[in-house]
Amino acid sequence: MDENHLTYVEDSSNSSVKYARNKIRLEVVPKLKELNPALEHTFENNLAHFRDLELFLEQQVAGLKKELFIPIGNELHISLDGIKKLEPKRLLLFKLLQEYGFNESTIDDLISALDKHSGKVFELPGYRLLLDRGKLILTKQNQQPDTETMIGINDHEVNYGNYKLTVLHDDSPLIIKDNPMAVSIDTGLLVYPLTLRSWQQGDHFYPLGMKATKKLSDFFIDQKVPLHEKKEIPLLVNGNDDIIWIGGYRLDERYKVSRKTKKVTIFELIKTI
Repeated sequence: MDENHLTYVEDSSNSSVKYARNKIRLEVVPKLKELNPALEHTFENNLAHFRDLELFLEQQVAGLKKELFIPIGNELHISLDGIKKLEPKRLLLFKLLQEYGFNESTIDDLISALDKHSGKVFELPGYRLLLDRGKLILTKQNQQPDTETMIGINDHEVNYGNYKLTVLHDDSPLIIKDNPMAVSIDTGLLVYPLTLRSWQQGDHFYPLGMKATKKLSDFFIDQKVPLHEKKEIPLLVNGNDDIIWIGGYRLDERYKVSRKTKKVTIFELIKTI
């Protein structure tokens, strides 16, 4: 009974060995103390060692990030050779990539893919990791463009994903040079409405200067466009389904300004993010 005249009642479960925690406290720990009277002191020392090891590991991981993680624009490029040399690989890879959403299961999947062909993509909440040629490329998941954006004959500006497209009509056969994000097109060849969309399997066009058709997938390989970026490149598509322009890369040969051109339409892509 205490000073408030309340009687102390012990919970019967405290002395019951039916509960695993109590079984350890009541049966296992006393036996261990018989073998090692300094058991509690040993536990405290071990906990201190574990804390020191965790601190040491964090310091090592911070050093590895500085060595292996190379910022390139909005991407992190991670040396594939450096990753392969890590030991213990599973633990260090987990600590390196944990903050980007990797768990132990996805780390196992990544390790199994390291010696295979490039192109493997790991989609994580907010991040994407691409196994590319000689490196891992880590990017934030960007805003996905709309499936497609229509451009009417009277439109002067439209938005598409992280881009704004401006449209200017000019009566002179002006050719845009030295700006890959702008292009001049023979107005007389345009069939409205036009469309802005992303790459689709089977897309092809006639690259400027060539008389033969080329698959966009092959064109992207030739241009060394990373796999994770090709879906983000805006394609300007005519009303007859011809691809007129791979935004920022190449005009279609059929839509270039020529001596027969009487009027041009100038398209310019502006990155908004």
